[in-house]
Amino acid sequence: MLLCHTVGWIHLSIGKPGRWLRWSLFHLAVTGTLFVLALKWGPEGVAAAWSISFWMLLIPAFWYAGRPVGFSVSDLIRAIWRYAAGGLAAGLTTAALLRSTPVWHSYSGAGPALEATVVISALFIALYLGAVILFHWGIGPLRQLASLLRELAPAPKDTTPSVQALEAYN
Repeated sequence: MLLCHTVGWIHLSIGKPGRWLRWSLFHLAVTGTLFVLALKWGPEGVAAAWSISFWMLLIPAFWYAGRPVGFSVSDLIRAIWRYAAGGLAAGLTTAALLRSTPVWHSYSGAGPALEATVVISALFIALYLGAVILFHWGIGPLRQLASLLRELAPAPKDTTPSVQALEAYN
């Protein structure tokens, strides 16, 4: 979803909101059709249809948005393949580990569900970070993320009094 929604930024940044509107209407038609087709499988089918629609439309969305500025699908794939492969590897590994661990299927209730969510999420995150490091042959992406987070963090407030304040006080 994060990637699919960035196509709107491309359309707006190049001054083409009409293209974004046309793409959004197409996206709505495809996703709505998939929802209707998936209704017979209930909520799981609709959830799967939603995920499928994002994956199915990702490449065409960037192709359409990037065409006016020369941003190609190969540029997109080059930028994200390691992260997507890391997510897939981490997801499959997490699922395989959980299938072989029967304890996750034996408890019910909010407390155990919360505990399972935290443990499974922590496992996935650890596996994902490991896969990203492996696919990049180093921790470069983690350093980039840390740098970005530092840049986005609010600047510390300067608590030293200004010269004008000191002069007014004296």
